[in-house]
Amino acid sequence: MANFSKKTLKIMMKYLRAEETSSAVYAAIAKRIKDQKNKDTLLKISAQEKTHAAIWQNYTGKNIGPNKLKVIWHVFASYLFGYTFIIKFLERGEYASIEQYRSLEGEVSEIAHIVEQEKSHEQQLAGMLDEEMLKYSGSMALGISSALVELTGALAGFTLAFANARIAAMAGIITVATVTLSTSASHYLTDRSEENPRALKNSVYSGATYLITSVLLLAPYFIYPHHMYIAALITMLVMAIFVGFFFTYYITTAKSRPFFKHFVEMIYVSIGIAAIAFIIGLLARKFLGIAG
Repeated sequence: MANFSKKTLKIMMKYLRAEETSSAVYAAIAKRIKDQKNKDTLLKISAQEKTHAAIWQNYTGKNIGPNKLKVIWHVFASYLFGYTFIIKFLERGEYASIEQYRSLEGEVSEIAHIVEQEKSHEQQLAGMLDEEMLKYSGSMALGISSALVELTGALAGFTLAFANARIAAMAGIITVATVTLSTSASHYLTDRSEENPRALKNSVYSGATYLITSVLLLAPYFIYPHHMYIAALITMLVMAIFVGFFFTYYITTAKSRPFFKHFVEMIYVSIGIAAIAFIIGLLARKFLGIAG
């Protein structure tokens, strides 16, 4: 082992653990994938990560193995969010470390090879978007964006019109029930008219994501007392931003798209509609004489 500084050795140990962990995650996820092409791709990348780990092991003289807790968490998360998201999430983190790798270029002769392989992983993973969850990402986006735009606007209007969290929640529940059914039905009929074989599943995904998002947005109206309607409204808007952030991050990571642009666009639209509805609710309360 060469005589490296403590700082350099610490960096190398970090890379060693990261490569071992990534290799173990890819291998574990590959075991449950049925598509042979995708399985082979993951096993190939797992082997490359193992080779990178061996390089760092040779320089450090240590054999520390993967972070077992991270492996368990990432494999578990792959069942919740799909393996494509988790894999792309890992690769995004590794790709961001490439510049750090370059800082050791003068001390580690294999750095150029490691960087080249890390960059190639994104191309190898580009075709791994055939998971069922991602096939219906358009339907999921429709359901979530509809809830964020329509329900945030409706709840903002109801909140100011009625000045009562419980009444606003009641009106919101009626809205959710009717819109969930109408969204699912219209999606199904549109797809059927276009002879889309996934018409039923598209409608189920859009309706389910609309309903789940709506439940999250309605929750604050049942947490706060009826007179704390402004607090319920603010919490609902914060929840809308959180849901928008999570879903946008999920889709942009899984499909390798820019996050910030899509997130800002979604939030501007949903919060903008809510602001307009807020003003309409205020005017309705004033001119229609609705008592709080």
